[in-house]
Amino acid sequence: MKRRGAELTAENKKNTEHFDIELLKWKNKKAAIEKALAREITQEVLADGEGESPKTKEIEQKLSNHLRQKPVQHTISNLVYSSTTMAGLRDALQNNFGTVIVANADAGQLITDHLMKFTGEYCAAWSGEKMNIRQKLIQIDVDNPRLSMLLMVQPHFIEDFFESGHKFRTSGLAARFIIHTPESMLGKKHLFREESTSDTQYIDEWAALLTNQLRNNRERYLGNEPPQRDIIRLPYEVVDFFSQRAIEIDFMLANGGIFVGIRDLGQRIIELACRRAALYELLRDPEARSISLQMAISAYNYVINYAYYYLSLADPNKPRKSVLEKAEIIMKHIRSSSKLQEFYADSDPINRTRLIYRGMFMEDFQKTAPMSVRKKADYEHAMNLLETEGRVGFIDAYQQRGYKNTVRKKVVLLKDETPRHTVDFFSNF
Repeated sequence: MKRRGAELTAENKKNTEHFDIELLKWKNKKAAIEKALAREITQEVLADGEGESPKTKEIEQKLSNHLRQKPVQHTISNLVYSSTTMAGLRDALQNNFGTVIVANADAGQLITDHLMKFTGEYCAAWSGEKMNIRQKLIQIDVDNPRLSMLLMVQPHFIEDFFESGHKFRTSGLAARFIIHTPESMLGKKHLFREESTSDTQYIDEWAALLTNQLRNNRERYLGNEPPQRDIIRLPYEVVDFFSQRAIEIDFMLANGGIFVGIRDLGQRIIELACRRAALYELLRDPEARSISLQMAISAYNYVINYAYYYLSLADPNKPRKSVLEKAEIIMKHIRSSSKLQEFYADSDPINRTRLIYRGMFMEDFQKTAPMSVRKKADYEHAMNLLETEGRVGFIDAYQQRGYKNTVRKKVVLLKDETPRHTVDFFSNF
């Protein structure tokens, strides 16, 4: 990717220098024609002749033809861009005619410093509308942007982003990304399957398609064909298909519907499916100007399945991944702690029966637990989750201090272990 980016940058520099030379030649020739025309008109005025002479008309025609031959500077194919600064993004957009792919493997700063501060502008850029951002001394003005983003962050970074009131969702920005939270492959990389023949075949076909399209773009570029937008149309059967799906989705978005909690994405399902269908069609045939029903159905199925995945991400009752990880850290620490004791709990006064659980005083837990769960703000949600799942419980017990003094303290019990029964009526309460 870096090598291709360097090639494109070098090619763009070379073609820019060529354009500068051609433009200079064009301007000099234009000045010479204008000078000849001015001289001919002056002679006509001094001669007091009526009407234009054939020579004047010939020069005017030559100037008209020359004006239509003005050199045009064109874009390069694309630019992959990884800087996260506003100045870098401005330079990339303005120096590459608004055609940029922003790829960043650690995009936390980019999201907080750029996306979340200018959500409206980035939403407009996604739609191909004018992008206008001003921040202190930096200004980004792009009339016709083609801005794509491939951003990666640690899962815990965006856990809050899926809450219903978060700006990432209310601004519409979340609905414009395809978001995926893959399972960690730590400790599982040895399970990767061997590369199959079909994998190689698909990769080769994909590479051939991209190479051919890049070659076509280069020929257009070198042929001085000006870049322009084109339209890919929806035939009647595709319009009818999407119209029917829109009615179904409307029911899903109504109160009580399955998508009521993700209306930010739900209301864009048809739009997203249309865009994806167009991409599918253009990848199959770069010269296509009409979307087939097959591509429309494939795109819709992808987007509707993604909507269900997005629904699971935005589920307010789903524990955060960081909370689950902390819960496991807490359980591992308590089970292996040297501070474990036996405590009576769940007394039955009628049968005079006690259950004995292993546990530890919370005071000892806070002193010995790993730093990531030692503070109350770090362990509280995880402890509540463990209690809800019945894996731990809490009681108050007396802790011996010296020979005579006892202090009432909070205890966390391991309740996912099988307790011992006893008829001993002595209590730790």
